Amino acid sequence: TILITGGATPVEIDSIRRLTNRFTGRLAIEMAKEAYFQGAKVILILGQHSESPPAYLDCEHISSYQEYDRVVFEKLASQNVDIGIFSASVADYQPKEKFKGKMPSGQDWTLQMIPLPKVVSKVQQKFSSLKMVVFKYEESADFVQLEMKAREYLKKGFSYLVANSGLEHQEQGQQVAYIFNETFSYVKAVGKTEIAKTLLKELSV
Repeated sequence: TILITGGATPVEIDSIRRLTNRFTGRLAIEMAKEAYFQGAKVILILGQHSESPPAYLDCEHISSYQEYDRVVFEKLASQNVDIGIFSASVADYQPKEKFKGKMPSGQDWTLQMIPLPKVVSKVQQKFSSLKMVVFKYEESADFVQLEMKAREYLKKGFSYLVANSGLEHQEQGQQVAYIFNETFSYVKAVGKTEIAKTLLKELSV
C-alpha cells in the first residue's frame, strides 16, 4: 500500500483570497499510475487545482494546508500503509491573522507570515516504521547544493529524497530529478513519466 501526495496546499488570507503556488500534481499522478500498474494499492491525495487523475485511482482532493494535514494523518491511521511518497508542494507559511470577510481592494495591505509545521516531520515522528520518500525543489541550486540538501534530509531518517532545481531542465522543459537513497547514492531521471518509473523501480528493489 502506497500513499502518494501531490499538488499545492493553499492557505487563506481572507474569505476569498488564498496564497498558493503553480505545482499541478502531475508527477504524483504519474507515480500513482506506475504504482497501480505494478500491483500496489494506491491512496492518492491531490491539492487544489491539480490535474485530474484516471478514474481507476483512489483519489481524495484537498483544498488547503489544514485539510491536507488532516487527511494525510487520517489515511495513515486507518490504512496499513507501507510507503509514503510526499510530493505535494506543502505551504511553508500562513498569515498570522486571517482577515475576516474580504479585504477591500485599492489599499495597502501588509501580511505578517508565520511558519507552518512540516507535515513530513510530524508523519515521521508518529509513523516511525513508514518508508518515506520526500521531495525538495530549489529555484536556483546547482547539483552540489542539491546533494547537500539530500544529505541533510536523509540524515534525518527519510528513505529517499527526490531533488530538483529550477536551473536544470532538458529540451522542451522536461523536469530533471535526482533520486537519492539512504547511502547518498543517486540516479538521475528526466521527465515526469521517467521520474515516476525510476522511483518506483528503486522502491521495488
